[in-house]
Order: sequence, then C-alpha cells, then structure tokens
Amino acid sequence: MKVELCRDKDWLLSEEAFAIYSQCMYHATYEDYKAQMTGYLSDSSVRIFVCESRGRKEGILVMDHSDVVAEIVGIAVNGRAHRKGIGSRLIQGVIDSENLESIKAQTDDDAIGFYRKCGFAEEKEVIEYPDGAAVRYNCIKCGNRGRKMIGLIVARSKNNVIGKGGEIPWRIKGEQKQFKELTTGNVVVMGRRSYEEIGHPLPNRTTIVVSRTKQFEGEGVRTAGSVREAIEIAGDKDVFIAGGYGLYKEALPFVDVMYITEVDLVIEDGDVYFPKFNEEEFEKTIGETLGDVWNATFSVFCAYYCCTL
Repeated sequence: MKVELCRDKDWLLSEEAFAIYSQCMYHATYEDYKAQMTGYLSDSSVRIFVCESRGRKEGILVMDHSDVVAEIVGIAVNGRAHRKGIGSRLIQGVIDSENLESIKAQTDDDAIGFYRKCGFAEEKEVIEYPDGAAVRYNCIKCGNRGRKMIGLIVARSKNNVIGKGGEIPWRIKGEQKQFKELTTGNVVVMGRRSYEEIGHPLPNRTTIVVSRTKQFEGEGVRTAGSVREAIEIAGDKDVFIAGGYGLYKEALPFVDVMYITEVDLVIEDGDVYFPKFNEEEFEKTIGETLGDVWNATFSVFCAYYCCTL
C-alpha cells in the first residue's frame, strides 16, 4: 500500500473523492464537500494524504500542521478497506512519511474504537453545554522514533485451546528455543500463575509479573497491576506478552505483532482458550514448521497499523 501527499486538486474535488471522504462528513452533500475541501486546499497549514492499494485510491487523511503537534482533521476510507485495516496503515504511513514525533485527533464515542485500534492513547473529556453534556476524546499517537514493540507469544490448537487442567497439553520441539530467541534482552510479561509455575525470573530478560494480590521484586523481576502498567515499567525495551488468557485479552487491542505457534491438534475438553480477534486487522506470514511428534506452524500476525515499520 502506498501513502503519499496528494497534489491532484481535480481528483480531490471529484465525486470519487467525495464518495470516500463523505463517510466522515455526516449527511453532507457533494457541494458541502467541495466547499470544505476547497477551504483545505487554500490553507497552507493543511496537508492532504491519499492511500492507494493495487492502483485504487482507498482513503483520505486531512492533517493540520499549524501547531507543534500535527492533528488529524478528518480521515475516511472505503468500507472494504476499513475492514482490512487500511485506515490504520494510512495514519502510520503519514507518520512515517512526515517523520512526525506524534499526531493527535479529537473524536467522540462513535469513532473512539477506531483510534484505539490504531494505537492512540486517549483522554476522556466531558463538555458541558446549555442543552446538555457531550463526551469528547483527545487522542494522541507517538511516532516511531524510540517506540517499543509490543508483541504477544502463544501456542494454540486448531480449536483455539491454549490450556487444559492447568497445563499446556503438548510439547513442541523447537518452540522453547524460538521463545528464547525472540525474548532475550527484552521484557517478558506474564500472569502470576504462569510465573509461579516457572518459579524464577527468565535469564537475560526482565520478567514483569501482572498481579494484584502478590508482589514479586528482585533481580530481573518486577510486579505490575496491569498490562499497561507493565508496558510503562518496560521503558524503551520491546515487550512480549506470554500469557495467560486475561493478559492476552487485555493486550489484544494495542499489540503490534503476535507470534502464534499453531499446533495441528484438536484438544477435547480444553478449559483455556486464546481470545477471539479479527484476523482482517492483521497481516499473516506463515513461517517454519516445528515439532516431531506433533506438527506445528509458526505464524506471525502483524497489526496493519505497524506493517510499515
């Protein structure tokens, strides 16, 4: 997918462009759109970007860079493109091409879910008006410079089982070696039960245990009350979420990459499952085959908003 500054004024004022951008201009007519876009084109502080996939224009982003932090004035993509996460990639493409430290946006309840999936941090604000109150979200997303990667590592069966009776119901040759190669020198975040099963911090890594009932402190181990707190403690190091279910579920909305070992087994009576997620929001790459007794395929799911990194 290509993201670039749009210099084609005729196209931006066309009905084709209106068909895309009207999705963020509620009940606007084509004449309304042309008037607004003409205003943007005459403003030197406004930059308009278009994303193109397979020769087809899929999205438009209007950005105001008159302030220290660039702000998204409007963003819209085709419905089909939205399902494939192209809006996220459009934002990331603008950050990359403009080398932005950060980008901000203001939105409401209708669109906050989109910005969350794109990796924005948010601050909720309630504004009082004479005829009632309205909720607004001030959102910001940092650029790539110094940005940590948030990864997730899991093995799951064909029917999505990750545990049975407090144990992992398989042993895959090569899986532990792969885990070590990915996480060495970085930060591993796990739940209390997972940590107590291991019984010690992982060597050559920082282990952060998410627990609200126990404290684990010592060389190579810290405690956090949530996944978000663990990420803050990690500083600028890459973070790998290693389970269990509750941590995976909490991390899914903002994870960058998922390293999933897909085991060629159906586990009956499994009692822990990997949380459901929308695979259309990720780009899947199938890697090597692991195992000897049981076959498993190592797959990488990269969130669309970070695929341009």
